[in-house]
Amino acid sequence: MVAERYAYQSSGDRDDELSDAVTVTDSDGVMLLRVSWCTESAERARVVVEGDIDRDTAAVVGAVILDALAHRPVVCCDFRLTSYFGSAAVEALARAHLAAGESGRTVLLTGIAGLAERVLRVTGMLEVLAVEQ
Repeated sequence: MVAERYAYQSSGDRDDELSDAVTVTDSDGVMLLRVSWCTESAERARVVVEGDIDRDTAAVVGAVILDALAHRPVVCCDFRLTSYFGSAAVEALARAHLAAGESGRTVLLTGIAGLAERVLRVTGMLEVLAVEQ
């Protein structure tokens, strides 16, 4: 498994525009996961997760969410493009939620459907985590 990180800071008028992405591939170069975050406003960032969140990739998701939280007080995590959402994903979100709460920040979830919704509902985390419609 290989993880590559790409970071970007705006060179335009807004110095506060940030963006970051991590792509995880298997030994054959097939993408397993891509997690990116970007600035939406001075108060908010959006994390987009594409691919599988399992025991091999969940730490990457958690790290990107924590990175976004270090730059913005509200982070909205979009799971519309997530194909697999395992128990490791729940753990990564729980850790991010706790870290956000300790620092007075907020993690919001959006695009929760299918397997992700079922896993979060069964674990009780759907009632703990903030979900944006």
